[in-house]
Amino acid sequence: MISDHSQFQKNINKTIRDAKLFNKKVDEFIKKTDKYLYSSPPKINRGVIRELQRQDDIAVNKLKKDIEDQNYKNAKKKYENDLHDIMEKIIKMKKTNLV
Repeated sequence: MISDHSQFQKNINKTIRDAKLFNKKVDEFIKKTDKYLYSSPPKINRGVIRELQRQDDIAVNKLKKDIEDQNYKNAKKKYENDLHDIMEKIIKMKKTNLV
């Protein structure tokens, strides 16, 4: 009976110790969060922002150029196909007139 009681007491003490540790961690987290919320915002490096904006502009311009090149290639291909069809019609008309 005594050993059961001492084991029970050990479990209670362990639970209390764990609860205290948990409360300590929660308090530290709250302090850290409050410190972060009430501190001034970090300094912003304007040079880095300008460089990132420049890279974004380059990427957008490259995308626009690629789209324009693709549109140009499609238009050129359509023109060549139309020209080929017209030439075939002309040849067909000449053959029918000669025969």
